[in-house]
Amino acid sequence: MNGLKANGPKKDLVVQGCFVHSTTDQSMVIREEMVMGLREGKIIFFEPKDKLDELLRSFEMDKENLMVLEKNQFIVPGFIDSHAHAPQYTFMGTGGDLPLIPWLQKYTYPTETLLNADETFAREVYEKCVSRTLRSGSTTVCYYATISATATRILTDII
Repeated sequence: MNGLKANGPKKDLVVQGCFVHSTTDQSMVIREEMVMGLREGKIIFFEPKDKLDELLRSFEMDKENLMVLEKNQFIVPGFIDSHAHAPQYTFMGTGGDLPLIPWLQKYTYPTETLLNADETFAREVYEKCVSRTLRSGSTTVCYYATISATATRILTDII
């Protein structure tokens, strides 16, 4: 499964399978044989799979919008990253041997200067950063950008 895609004019998607989440009372809740209906990115139902036909009729959805997960697949809520520096994507994991100020001088400041000066470079970096973040499971992110309004708008347009 490469990704969930909504179809049709209403952007409907129905996912059937196992869903895993946590609550205040339980660290892990496993709900097997469930169906979740989404319309335009919003959950409109979450019920046992034996109610599927009734739900499809009730919400005027088509079975062509149904994605059935394999036995070894499950859906979890997206992760939340409350502190991500998008300009640092290109040198992630480098310079771990340096103290903060030399690291900023060697990697961060030169990269931010390039991002601020070159819109094509900024778009390329930010597209890759956001794509990787999503592939890693984070669906809500507080991105930090540069002081350039133009480069920052490029990031917000991509998001």
